[in-house]
Amino acid sequence: MTADGALLHSAAQLLDARIGLKPDLSFRPRLARALRDVADARNIDSERLVGALAADSSLLDQLLDRVTVQETAFFRHPEQFETLVRVLLPTIDAPLRAWSAACANGQEAYSLAMLINEAGGSGSVLASDISPAALQRTTAGRYHEREMHGVSAERRRQHFLVAGDAWQAKQSLRDMVTVQRHNLLDPIPPAVAECHVVMCRNVLIYFTQRHGERFLERLADVMDPAAYLFVGGAESLWQMTDRFEPMQIGSCYAYRTRRRRAGPRTAVAHPAVSAIAATRQPAASPSSRPAPPTAKSTASPATSGPVKAGPARVDQTQRSIDETGIDQEQWGRQLLANGSVQAAIVAFRQWAYLSPDDPAAHFHLGLALDDADERSMARRAYRAALAALDRCGPDRLLHVLKGYDRSELCRLLNDRCSAASDHPDAESTTTPPRERATVPS
Repeated sequence: MTADGALLHSAAQLLDARIGLKPDLSFRPRLARALRDVADARNIDSERLVGALAADSSLLDQLLDRVTVQETAFFRHPEQFETLVRVLLPTIDAPLRAWSAACANGQEAYSLAMLINEAGGSGSVLASDISPAALQRTTAGRYHEREMHGVSAERRRQHFLVAGDAWQAKQSLRDMVTVQRHNLLDPIPPAVAECHVVMCRNVLIYFTQRHGERFLERLADVMDPAAYLFVGGAESLWQMTDRFEPMQIGSCYAYRTRRRRAGPRTAVAHPAVSAIAATRQPAASPSSRPAPPTAKSTASPATSGPVKAGPARVDQTQRSIDETGIDQEQWGRQLLANGSVQAAIVAFRQWAYLSPDDPAAHFHLGLALDDADERSMARRAYRAALAALDRCGPDRLLHVLKGYDRSELCRLLNDRCSAASDHPDAESTTTPPRERATVPS
């Protein structure tokens, strides 16, 4: 390993330990630039830099300001904010409290504050981040024109003032937002226990598996069971924890906590899936994987016809998808939640076959194949997702992204490809490296 490579490796391990940042290969160029900038600004040679970062918190803060991703926007993932307005806010009588975790430059926190204000109620937003520079921007509430995308003219008039070449959030709006420094590896802020809504979006994709699991465990221990957790459009929790239950609300998904259960990991499924899983055949041996669900004669929520009974075979699983009326994505997710990985792969393969230009279909297939340790096939699925993403026209792309940033989704898919390639069971054939997408947000 070269000296530069050793420096990058050591710095990546330090960031993993301190803030949970995933030390993957796609992150290295950004980290290398940030390290050079910090070393030049403080006149520290590279041989001493990692040791100085570990010992000097102010130096580490400078690195965090440069290396953490502060990409955000007002009312990002608009379908989630629409759900808050139309479905959730009308059901909350008390002053609404929300947590914007990893708030970046504050646009998410102020978006929540605007909704609370416009709903005519009172409330507050806790905005937290690890980056001191991000917290300063959030506290100031001052944004340039290019950062005001998503804020209508009416909302600008109601909530902002013109301040030179920028827009300044009015004092009344800033008073609704409490800014706090918080490392997501630390204990959850006590105020979160009183929150009705938690926004932790496009954060978990940057966490290592271990730190993501621990964060979600801590959050589940603190969150009110009646509160809602929103994550990013390309994020799901089933790979990390069973402490949260997904539910469709309006046009999007949110999560609620489950009570901790004794015994092995379990998950609550869609009613139709629960009925089918109830007749699951017992495993042949304690070490065997859970058997795919068998169908039972019962009425599906979406259809009046029964689901035919039969053994847990691939063709039966395919028929069940059609006859229950559950779309392939939802069906595959619930099969995974029930531990039926191979059946989920069948569901996602059917989805990808029927919708070859849908990046989400190939992405979920890749995740399921990863779960089954079929890494070379997972890699092909992720590549297919990237190719499908490239084929998307502007209208289709908006539907696929659902407010998610394209560059982040490309990075996630490239990361998955790299992880599958690094696995010892991955395919040995070499392929030309794909140019990483760098579409600006």
